[in-house]
Amino acid sequence: MQQPGPSNARLARAGLAVVALGASVAPLDFALSIAFPALADAFALDTRQVRWAAVCYVLTYGVLMLWMGALGDRVGHLRVFAVGLLLSSASTALCAMAPTYGWLLAGRVLMGLGVAFALSCAPALALSLFAESRRTAVLAAYGGLFALAGLLAPLVGGWAMGLMGWTGVFWFRLPVYALALLGLPLLAKARAAQAVQAAQVRAAQVQAAPVQAAKLQQVVMVTPMVTPMVAPMVAPMAQLVPDGVAPASAGAPVSVAWWSAALWRLPGFARVNVASMLLQFCSFALVLVMPFYLVRQGGWQPGAVGLMLGSWAAGSMLGSALAARWVRARGLASATLWGVALGALGLLGLLLWPAQPTAAAVPWLVLSLAVQGLGVGVFQVAYADQVVAALPAHQRGVAGSLTMVTRTGGVVLGALIWADVLQRAGEDDFMRGHRAVFGAAALLAAGLLAALWWAGRRPAAAGGDMRHNA
Repeated sequence: MQQPGPSNARLARAGLAVVALGASVAPLDFALSIAFPALADAFALDTRQVRWAAVCYVLTYGVLMLWMGALGDRVGHLRVFAVGLLLSSASTALCAMAPTYGWLLAGRVLMGLGVAFALSCAPALALSLFAESRRTAVLAAYGGLFALAGLLAPLVGGWAMGLMGWTGVFWFRLPVYALALLGLPLLAKARAAQAVQAAQVRAAQVQAAPVQAAKLQQVVMVTPMVTPMVAPMVAPMAQLVPDGVAPASAGAPVSVAWWSAALWRLPGFARVNVASMLLQFCSFALVLVMPFYLVRQGGWQPGAVGLMLGSWAAGSMLGSALAARWVRARGLASATLWGVALGALGLLGLLLWPAQPTAAAVPWLVLSLAVQGLGVGVFQVAYADQVVAALPAHQRGVAGSLTMVTRTGGVVLGALIWADVLQRAGEDDFMRGHRAVFGAAALLAAGLLAALWWAGRRPAAAGGDMRHNA
C-alpha cells in the first residue's frame, strides 16, 4: 500500500484533529462528574438519584452504538458523524437550560443519541486517513487525543462551573462542537486524498467477499448484555433505512444468537471484551466517588476538583502515548496485562486515601489517580487494536463501536452498583462507603489481572490470534 506524500500526510493529521474534536463529545462529559455534588444540591437528590444523569446518557449510546457503527459502514461514516455532532450540540444546550431534573435527564438521553452517531464512526474515520500498516500508531494517537479531551474537560469544566454553576459543565462544550462542525469539509478533503488507498482496500474486500459477507450480522449485537435492550429499539429504527441500504444490519437483532457465535469463538476475543467491561466498571468508581470525597471530606471548590481529576486524565493520555511503543516492543498481550495491573494498583492507592484530603495528602492522591489512568490508557489502545484487527476493513464502524459498547457496559454497571454501595455503606460515615467501594474495585481488578495472566499461560493461548487479515 502506498504511503501518503508530505502534503497528504499533513492533510491526514489535520483530518485526525477534526475527528478528535468531534469524538470529544464523549470525553468532555467527564466534566459532569465535578457537578455531581452540585446537581444533588440543586435538585435535592441523593447519590442514587444523581447517578441517573450518567446512566441514562451512557445507556442510550451504549444501546445504539453498534447499530450506528453498522449504519456508518453502509451509508458513510462521515455522514453519520456529522449528524452526531449536530445532535450533540442541540442536546448539550438543552441540558444547560434544563429547569428541572426531568428535563435534564431528557436532554441527557438526546446527548447519548448524538454520541452514538458521532463516536461510533470516529475510529473508522481516523483509520481511513492513514495506511493500514499504521493502524496501531493511529489508534494510539486517537486514544491520546481522546484522553487529552478528558484531561481538559475537568479543568475547563471546573472553571466554567465556578463562573456559571452546574450549567457551566455543558456550556463550555459548545465552542468545541462548533469547531468540529466547521472542520468537516477539511475532513472530507483529507479522506478524498486517500482515494487510491481506499480503492485498493475495496478491491481486496471484493476478493474476500464470500468469507466476509455475514460478518456484520456476527458483530452488530456482539455483547449479550445489551442485546435485550437493543432489539426493541433497533426494530422500529430499521424501518427508517431505505430499502437495500442495510438489510444485514436491520435484520441483525433477529439473527444475533446464530451469527455472533463465530466471532466470539475467535481466540481471545471474548476474553479481551469482558476484560474491557470489567476494567471500566472498576474505574468508574473513581469518577463517581472521588468528587464527593473531595467536596464533602475536604470542602474543595470545583476548579480544584477538576485539577485533581485532570491527573487521572493525564495518566490516561500518557498511557495512550506509550501504548504503541509498548505493543511494538512487547506485544498486545503484554500491553493488555500491564494495563490491567496498573489500573488495579491505582485503585489500591485510592483505597488507601486518608479521611481528609489535606495538602500533605495531595501527592499521594495525584499519584494513585495518575497510575490508574495510565493503566486504562495502555489497556484501551491494546484492546482497540485487537478488536479492529479481528474485523475486515469495511466494518471499521462496527469495530470502533464495539470498543465503546464494552466501556458503556462497565460504566452503566458502575453507576448502578457503586452508587448503591456508597449510599448504603457510607450512610453514617462517608469514608466507610469510600473504602467499601474502592476495596471491592481493587479486589475485582486484581482478580481480573490474575485471570488474564492465567489465561495467557495456557498452551492454547500461544496459538490464539484474533487478527483478521483485512
